[in-house]
Amino acid sequence: MNIRQIIFDRRRFYWTLNLAGWSGFVTTAYIGALAHEKPDAYFTVIAGTALTGFLFTIPIRALYHRLWSQPPMRIAFGSLIICFFFALAWVLIENELYWILIKHGWHPDNWFNYFGGVMGSFYILL
Repeated sequence: MNIRQIIFDRRRFYWTLNLAGWSGFVTTAYIGALAHEKPDAYFTVIAGTALTGFLFTIPIRALYHRLWSQPPMRIAFGSLIICFFFALAWVLIENELYWILIKHGWHPDNWFNYFGGVMGSFYILL
């Protein structure tokens, strides 16, 4: 298989770019964790977060396909809603992984803190 086959086959190109993007996410998050001297277990949080994000792109892609034939404003609004919904779920999973693996089962007092960092997750998914 050569590079032309990957680029011109839209389905294959999507998955190639998706895997490359999530690999980049893991790499930069890991370098950031090293720079901030995070514990070794933090890599498990990064890997779990990346895997969850990757898996979330499957239904996101399917929902985007349904939006594709809509007017531009509906596509834009729908994309924002879809990404924000998945970002809420994604950050909840990320925070749970962090609290279980790094904080050893600690949980916040306020339910609002379960969704801390949602805008960063939203930006990544968007």
